[in-house]
Amino acid sequence: MIRIGILLVAVLSLSGCLDSKETAAEVTKNAIKFSKNVLGGISDGVDEGRKEAEGIDGARIVTDIDELERYVDIKLLMVRSLDDDKRTDIEVGFRNKSDNPIRIANLDDKETVLLLDADGYAQEADSGSRYGAEITIPPNAGKKHNFIFNVPVSKAKALRLWNKEYEVKNTPVIKSPVDAG
Repeated sequence: MIRIGILLVAVLSLSGCLDSKETAAEVTKNAIKFSKNVLGGISDGVDEGRKEAEGIDGARIVTDIDELERYVDIKLLMVRSLDDDKRTDIEVGFRNKSDNPIRIANLDDKETVLLLDADGYAQEADSGSRYGAEITIPPNAGKKHNFIFNVPVSKAKALRLWNKEYEVKNTPVIKSPVDAG
């Protein structure tokens, strides 16, 4: 692809059809656009393929907020101050409303799980609290999961899953034993 682009730039420049700088810029822009579209298509294909192919446990794969809310009730169960109020631990309850296991996928994608602070800034969850991208919830049962953020509890405003916000203010706040001192 790059060789063809370079050859095209050279031919057009030598023939006087286009300014070489403009041609190079156009070829580069199109190559990058093409590459981004290919990567986006691969990611979409992986998600769609996972949804269509039932796992050995019969789990339904969920990859966005609409699917998540269709099959799962979400509730913030607890907010805990960590490290002398330098970090926030939010325990989220995921209750499966269906007769099949639900696998929440792609939680480690950028901007999928965010904590919004009182000033309107977003912070991603610590990588360790996102587990390798997915949580499986048994049929007609719940599962708790903790997300940890480098934001003080006093600044925590809302947890954002995909583009849906869950207010922190009405969730019980617990100080860790180290912070209670």
